[in-house]
Amino acid sequence: MKKVLIALLLVSGISTATFAQQRGGADTDRSPEARAARQTERLAEELKLDTKQRERVYNLNLARAKEMEAFRNEGDKARTDARQTMQKHQQAYNDEMKKILSSDQFSSFEKRQDEMKDRMKDRRGRKNEQSGHEKKRDKAKV
Repeated sequence: MKKVLIALLLVSGISTATFAQQRGGADTDRSPEARAARQTERLAEELKLDTKQRERVYNLNLARAKEMEAFRNEGDKARTDARQTMQKHQQAYNDEMKKILSSDQFSSFEKRQDEMKDRMKDRRGRKNEQSGHEKKRDKAKV
């Protein structure tokens, strides 16, 4: 009976792990087109974009997603150069969004971007804290 129970638990655990890996987190389809469509839908919902704005934002998001894909695939480029280039592209993206959105929509858009930056800083902080704890544990073992 114990062996049957252990086997069932093992199969259950493996299937759960497999499902989690197949799901791939929140970003299952990582194609530039899928990312652009998903981001456009989020913005359309939050900023209440009309049809014309939605189309223009999608085209802008698609171009941006393709650029970001190219950056991710460039393994030889130095991080600082890539970061500076990405910042220039981000500024150009914001300038285009400002042309597309109304002033209220753009201020909501900027607020959303600031919130996302804060969340990323929090994540990086937690990640750095975790790696710091791991380093302390490793030193303690030595």
